[in-house]
Amino acid sequence: MKILKGLLKKSSKISFPEWCLKVLNEDETINNSTKVKRKVLVNRLLKFNKNLRFDQIDYMFMRNFDNFLHKEKTPHGKLLGQVTIHGQMKILRYFINLAFKTQKISFVPDYKVKKGEVSKESLSENELKAIESLSFSDNPMLEKVKDLFLFSSYTALRFGDISHLTKDNIRENSEGLQLYLTMKKVNKSITLPLYKLFDGKPEKIFKKYLANNDDTIFEVPTNQAVNRNLKIIKGILGIRKPLSFHISRHTCLTLLGKKTGNPYLVMKIAGHSDIKISMQYTKGVVDDELFNLL
Repeated sequence: MKILKGLLKKSSKISFPEWCLKVLNEDETINNSTKVKRKVLVNRLLKFNKNLRFDQIDYMFMRNFDNFLHKEKTPHGKLLGQVTIHGQMKILRYFINLAFKTQKISFVPDYKVKKGEVSKESLSENELKAIESLSFSDNPMLEKVKDLFLFSSYTALRFGDISHLTKDNIRENSEGLQLYLTMKKVNKSITLPLYKLFDGKPEKIFKKYLANNDDTIFEVPTNQAVNRNLKIIKGILGIRKPLSFHISRHTCLTLLGKKTGNPYLVMKIAGHSDIKISMQYTKGVVDDELFNLL
């Protein structure tokens, strides 16, 4: 009985940041990417005030922590952007809501953070064609990174989804190959006719790796390794835009928006839950059509 009381007493003294860390370490339901993002938030909470009590969680705490994040820097020495800050505060709200549900706090502070705008940098058709023209027969890693980037530029698939593609995701009909998968980030099922998208270019890349006996189609390197090699490609071509893997997705959606002017097609391929997001990729096309009516 004394041991139980001691444990309860010890548990009752745990700070909010320590409790968040404990919850995170014990959670086996989330993927590694989500765990890493939440761990970053917890580390910042510990840095902000490792002794923060549950009864100190109020509007002023949220405001002060928001101000703290505006002074935090990335590993590269840059101040956090508003999109990142919004994401961190969203994770904080997750832990606060969990504390409320487990009756550790009696209310959830009503504090809202501006979302900020995500930069949707994309490559032009000419820049994409320049990457297509490259050949790295003497460097398998660069060749694979080029193909991965182009495959995403033709399908809008995220890095994580491409990394997990297997032969089970493929079906073939009389016209060609189709991909069937559930996008991990948004948990939505999607069918992609590789033979139709961008004149069948993603199908050609897919077939190039289909003969491999690996567990996954592409045996993708780490995201960091891919981005390092993309910098080499950027240097070879003299592309001035920042070149990272995520730009490939925006490139695909931007080109689809320009070619079709159909936000619903963009929405379906991207897995967007809000048509307003998809309309951002077709706005220029719609504007041009309106001016043509004048």
